[in-house]
Amino acid sequence: MKKINLDEWFLINEFVKEMGIYLELSEFCNNILKSLLPIIPFEHGHFIFYNKQNRLTPISYRYHISEKTHQDYMSHYYQLDGFMDKALDTPTPKRSTDIMDYKKWKKTEYFNDFHKQNNFHYMAVSDIHYKDKLLSSLVLIRSKNVSDFSERELLYLKIIVPHLANHLYKLIIIHKLNKIQKDSLMQVIENNEEKFLFSKRERDVVQLVIRGLNNQQIADKLFISPQTVKKHLSKIFKKSNVINRTELLAKLINLTDNENISSKDKSAILTLS
Repeated sequence: MKKINLDEWFLINEFVKEMGIYLELSEFCNNILKSLLPIIPFEHGHFIFYNKQNRLTPISYRYHISEKTHQDYMSHYYQLDGFMDKALDTPTPKRSTDIMDYKKWKKTEYFNDFHKQNNFHYMAVSDIHYKDKLLSSLVLIRSKNVSDFSERELLYLKIIVPHLANHLYKLIIIHKLNKIQKDSLMQVIENNEEKFLFSKRERDVVQLVIRGLNNQQIADKLFISPQTVKKHLSKIFKKSNVINRTELLAKLINLTDNENISSKDKSAILTLS
């Protein structure tokens, strides 16, 4: 396999940096699909989400897939989708050509009545996990007159997906908050910052972390060095008893001890049910 060149690494780095700027799940998914195109070209793509039983949920964000196609899949064809059955909850990105026997697959109702009718042919899918939780699948699709996904493109997915997982987990938590909690999200965060006795500078860092800035960007905003940012983050994590930025956000939006959220709701949010 050909080595990744510097231009390709630059595109991947820019893609990863862009993830952190979104605080809405729909905005994140829709924009990430578009931003992925220069790295891994595709004609159709979508994020699909699951409940605890690994069943599809109504939530789906799509690129060049019509509402009718989506509804047809959700109402009937997903039950016949042999590729997703075989690719679901697997540790590495997969291509349909690696999993499916196309000679047999082309004879199925699913392939002829749905796949072929929508000009789908080649597919690549990567499941997105946060720790042991299956959050979503990213599915990319090409037509028959375009080449199959390459080994290098599967490698790109493997590099990108852990970063996607961290941000998706954060945004799914926010998505599951009710409207009142969403509207007052920043106030909730500010109120909870007081509980951890953050210094004024630590609060400045926290606010920028929440907005998705990386260490260098935080350093530039606050006119301090990246090393100083790391020191502040270390103290912030220690005071709030978390190990990373995603857990910090979960703690700050009060999933563990907010009296205004019922035990049932807390459980639903934390298990992504």
